[in-house]
Amino acid sequence: MGSWWEFYRLMRLLPQIEFARQAGRLTPERERLLMGVVEGLPELLSGIPEEPCLLHGDLWSGNCLCAEGDEPVLIDPAIYLGHREMEIAFIELFGGFPPGFVEQYHNHLPLDGGYARRRPLHQLYHLLNHWNHFGEPYGEKCVQVCRHYLA
Repeated sequence: MGSWWEFYRLMRLLPQIEFARQAGRLTPERERLLMGVVEGLPELLSGIPEEPCLLHGDLWSGNCLCAEGDEPVLIDPAIYLGHREMEIAFIELFGGFPPGFVEQYHNHLPLDGGYARRRPLHQLYHLLNHWNHFGEPYGEKCVQVCRHYLA
């Protein structure tokens, strides 16, 4: 695998789509939309200027604790190499962090200007994963993301 989009397609989106298929969640329309996005990944994720980095993989407020002396501690990692936009997109999708958290992240390590355009695409994996674990309404949110990119 030589690129981020290939990894994202083969190791993130396609396995989740297959889980949804096996669970009987995919209507023909939903599968068509999801596969349309998968086929468009080379173009949709082109031009990301950074190499993949180590990600927590499940960075939501429930996995952030404070140790003695207000030392931040991250727990329950699902570590993988990915693009850091994935981590921020996950945080923005599920929230729970204090006001200003994402802004401070951007101040210290700004994201590429194309991030806002790619954010829903990076959130699609997490939505698929939640759809497979928790059911609707995550399926409908997946459809909304796909329609956004295929419009």
